[in-house]
Amino acid sequence: SRVGNGDLVWTASAPLMPGDRVFLELQGFAVKLNREPLYIYRGATATPDFVFAISNSADGFSRDFGDTETRGLLPNGLELGVSAIELGDVDNGVYNIAAHGLGGTRAEILARVADPTNWQLSAGRNGRFNLAQFATASP
Repeated sequence: SRVGNGDLVWTASAPLMPGDRVFLELQGFAVKLNREPLYIYRGATATPDFVFAISNSADGFSRDFGDTETRGLLPNGLELGVSAIELGDVDNGVYNIAAHGLGGTRAEILARVADPTNWQLSAGRNGRFNLAQFATASP
């Protein structure tokens, strides 16, 4: 996160198994409707193993620490279209589960989720990014 911003960290109370789904209901948590990337990772916050990242900044991800005032940094090891997505300047985004499904290998799931055409996007001040309903395959 940028200087002065906080982090929201959720930790599973038990190990997650392939096929498990995670549903998070956030109340009282305000995501700035742009320039706030979402990072999904395993392990400790100090040494994260990044799995996926989402940007809703008009400028997409930065690849340079010196250019993160208006956009989030794309972590090393993540690749656009494979394990990261830039949705553009949108307020709301939902992965279209009905059309694109939940199953498959980890690589297949990530490839579908990393494709912006598989998302339903809209403007408005709901700040809704539904990321919780993905089946998981073994890492």
